[in-house]
Amino acid sequence: MVATTNYFKSDNKIDIYDYYGRKTEQMECKSLVKAESNYLFLGDYVDRGKQSLECISLLLAYKIKYPNNFFLLRGNHESAGINRIYGFYDEYIPDQGLLCDLLWSDPDKTITGWGENDRGVSVTFGVDKLRSFIDSVNIDLICRAHQVVEDGYEFFGDRDLVTIFSAPNYCGEFDNSGAIMNVDEKMCCSFQVLKPTADSDKARSKLSVSQSKK
Repeated sequence: MVATTNYFKSDNKIDIYDYYGRKTEQMECKSLVKAESNYLFLGDYVDRGKQSLECISLLLAYKIKYPNNFFLLRGNHESAGINRIYGFYDEYIPDQGLLCDLLWSDPDKTITGWGENDRGVSVTFGVDKLRSFIDSVNIDLICRAHQVVEDGYEFFGDRDLVTIFSAPNYCGEFDNSGAIMNVDEKMCCSFQVLKPTADSDKARSKLSVSQSKK
């Protein structure tokens, strides 16, 4: 699409559409796509409808399959600012659900099951929930970030999860170390620990290495 010119000219039959985030049966009917026809879409593929993602995905798929027949113009709704106001942003950036929990949930060794998160979003989870997930997907270790931990790294559960935090003396308010996790060819984990210093801005953190096999 980057190579497509801003000026569109067609000598063949042309069908012109404007959908506003509404995927219709007509759009999905492949029998309507004819080699002798051209299809022009006037922008506004998202917002104001409940199928914005499906609509733009289908149109892009058609453009890939029929590059010489499908033409997509940019409308006034193809901009980030408008998307935030008229619905597309809320459709693909949810404030709850699976994606939110993947990004915001935190481990909590004091609970069993699920708990309320002090962040005001998502949940906390206990060792039992972690163990259940580890077993269900057949993995050995989850590596996460997102939390300040005193030593720069911290295991949770039966060493099934590790939190990595690499910024020592975080924001000048925490006396925490930072850590870098190294994984070798044999899946052995080791940690480089950066100790906080009195003047972290001069980057004089002392470096130590600890070994941990997983």
